[in-house]
Amino acid sequence: MSDVAAFDPPPAAPEPATPALPPPRGRSAAAIVWIIVLAVLLLAAAGGGVYLYLETQRLQAANEESERINEEQRQLIDEQNELLDEKETFGAAMEDFMAKARSLDGVPIASLVPLDDVEALARNAWELRRSPASVASLTDSVRTHAEALQALIDTAAAQRGSNASGSLGESIIDELGAGHVRVVFDDPAPICGGDPIGCVSSEDPTLIHLDPNDFHAEYFDQTLQTLVAYHEFAHVLQFTNPGPTETAAAAFGDDWEFMADCYALTLTDSWTLDRRVWVSDFSYWDVSVGYGQVCDAGQRDVIRSWLGEVGFHYRPVTQGAA
Repeated sequence: MSDVAAFDPPPAAPEPATPALPPPRGRSAAAIVWIIVLAVLLLAAAGGGVYLYLETQRLQAANEESERINEEQRQLIDEQNELLDEKETFGAAMEDFMAKARSLDGVPIASLVPLDDVEALARNAWELRRSPASVASLTDSVRTHAEALQALIDTAAAQRGSNASGSLGESIIDELGAGHVRVVFDDPAPICGGDPIGCVSSEDPTLIHLDPNDFHAEYFDQTLQTLVAYHEFAHVLQFTNPGPTETAAAAFGDDWEFMADCYALTLTDSWTLDRRVWVSDFSYWDVSVGYGQVCDAGQRDVIRSWLGEVGFHYRPVTQGAA
């Protein structure tokens, strides 16, 4: 052996051991996956909630719009029904008025029936046909005219059926005027001036004033009563038929009294205004009525033509475009 001891290298230092990682605390891979899934689900749920909310809002808005449209349609239908009702009511009122007017056809007083006024109401109703309130107002106006016409008809029937004075003169006038002309026995002088036997005023042209002192006198026989009654009724026709009267009066020099005398003579087929009235076997009255002029055959033809034009003549009314 050698004195030199063998040299062995010292052993290598051991490599430090890699420290082990501590295990994760409270979470595993599976938990992470579930968290992710849950997050996805929450997002999906949130998205679904937003969708449902928006869809609900959309449906609600659609329902509100539908309800609004339905309400507008209901209102439109109600308005149309109301308008139809008002049109039917107006039509019924017009039919009632026209039936009353038809019953007065031929009445010698033209101004008695306000046919032109009612025709104007009918035309207005056509122009305002889309306004129920306007049509209703026009209906009220037509009804007012119809009520007034009915009152005239009722009054005329009573007047024609009675003779308060019991005189021939009133009886003749009731017949000529179909009951629409009244007779009163009073003093005509304050109304017409002078000393007239009868009088008619333009302020009340359907009222005839007759002097009772003349009509009840012994010298005033039926022939004279008849002539005076026709004469005064001619004045009623003159006042209430101004258009035809203006034309006819020209044939009499625009003298209404001469024209009234001619009317009386023509309708009674007489040729004189003078009359001798015997009151006993030995006494008589020579009486003259009228204004002294006796009309000729041509003037009598004018009176007949005039009578064909005066008075109320029924006709249908026009409303406007259909």
